[in-house]
Formats: sequence, C-alpha cells, structure tokens
Amino acid sequence: MRSTRCRVAGSVFVALLVHAGAFAQSLSSPTRTQCKQWDDAYLSTFQTGLTVCAVATLILPFLFGLLVGRLSWIAAAPRLRIVVVGLVVVLLVELGVVALPWMVGFGWLWFSPIETRYFDCIPLQFGAQGLFRGLMGAGVAAVAQWPTLTYLLLLAAAAAGLVAWLISEFVARSFGLSQRARREGA
Repeated sequence: MRSTRCRVAGSVFVALLVHAGAFAQSLSSPTRTQCKQWDDAYLSTFQTGLTVCAVATLILPFLFGLLVGRLSWIAAAPRLRIVVVGLVVVLLVELGVVALPWMVGFGWLWFSPIETRYFDCIPLQFGAQGLFRGLMGAGVAAVAQWPTLTYLLLLAAAAAGLVAWLISEFVARSFGLSQRARREGA
C-alpha cells in the first residue's frame, strides 16, 4: 500500500515537472522592446515609491505626533518619532516596491503593467535607461539593482527626516515652551 502511494506521488511529481518544463519552453524569450517597456514601468513604480517614501517621512511624524502624541511617549518625543516613522516608511516601501517582486513576482496590483517574464530580461542587453535618466545603472535592468534601490530609499527617508527635524526644531524654538516663558516673563 505504501509503495503504491509513493509511486503515485512520484508520478504526479514527474508529471508536474514535465508540464512545467513544457510550459516554460512554450514561452519565447522576451524581446528587447518588451524588456525596455517593463523596465520603464518598474522604474516608474520605483520613482513613485521613492517620492512616497520622502513625502511620508516628512509629513507623517507631525501627523503622528498630533494624533497619538498624548497616548504614547514615543509619539511625544519629536526626534524619536521622526526616526521611528522614517524607518517604518522605508520598510513598507522597501517591501512593497523592491522586495515584493522577488517574493511573489510581477503581473498584479501596482506591478500589473510588468509581465512576469521581466526577470528573464536581467541577463539581456536591451538598452535599459537606468536610474535617474542614466545617472546610475545605465544598461542594467532596474529590478537587478535592488541594493541601489534600497540605498536610495534610505537616503530619501534620511533627507526627509532631516528636513522634518529642522522644521520641528524651528517650530519648537519659535512657538515652544521656552518662547512662551520669555513672552510671559517679559
């Protein structure tokens, strides 16, 4: 009885492998034009994610402080709030734009204009534009540049966090407790 189950399971496994191999062979390799279109679509998605990362890191610490500042000590500390919100935003954008294609592939949600065969374009020379109109990684598929994409997200969040910190310091010095004490004491 056990050997029969093993044979059946083995037969099913071999059939699935043969079917998967036949399916993969039936698909032709992508053309240079298709690779270029998919690469441009992925770059557009990444640039949108980069913008969202910077803007969210700049705005959310202030909103988070207003909404939750009286309930949590982390939300009441402006510098810590900026760091925590910035790291959470980077993590979410990293997962949603950079890591998600490697985990589940393309062809759905915000990756719907990108075919699942985009990974086949990585070894091909198709004239990839590169990041920031060729300033970084020209000639390399954008999905293959995931370490650079991660560093750019961290850099955008750090720059936006610095601006948020400067705004926070300006507001605290101009309208904070020390300014109130000076006005009331004079």
